[in-house]
Amino acid sequence: MFKRSVILIVGLLLLISCGGPQKDASGYWKSAKALADVGNYEGAIDQYNKILKYYPSDSLAPKSLLRIGEIKRSNTNQYQGAIKTYKKFINKYPKSPSSANAMFMIGYVYANDLKNQEEARQAYKSFLDKYSDHELAPSAEWELKNLGKELEDVIQADQLSEDKE
Repeated sequence: MFKRSVILIVGLLLLISCGGPQKDASGYWKSAKALADVGNYEGAIDQYNKILKYYPSDSLAPKSLLRIGEIKRSNTNQYQGAIKTYKKFINKYPKSPSSANAMFMIGYVYANDLKNQEEARQAYKSFLDKYSDHELAPSAEWELKNLGKELEDVIQADQLSEDKE
């Protein structure tokens, strides 16, 4: 009888640990933030992915996808992974106000992280075609105008044009 009870308890513990979510979406969000704060970016991404898996309709799901993109770009230098994540966000949440930001970030990553001017140009043009009135539109236009230029050269050119005015 004792052996049977132990087997039953161990079995239940295994089911619980391998089963569905152990937290609600906000619990995973807090865990992800805490892990990112101490530099455990893969652990943070794992927690954000759990929100996407177990709580896809929660308001934290789109935010989680954006955070994954930000971590991949800013903290782990997984630039292609960041672009893929931003594209996934745009496809999954096309009506979200943050879709414009994700689209802009695709151009930004191509231009500033990967130094791929052609892909950056296409991404920024797509952004401007769709979001010409967005608050990031002037930034996209500036990026297009200055693609491939060194920051020092851009600053000098801006100073020269200001001096002429």
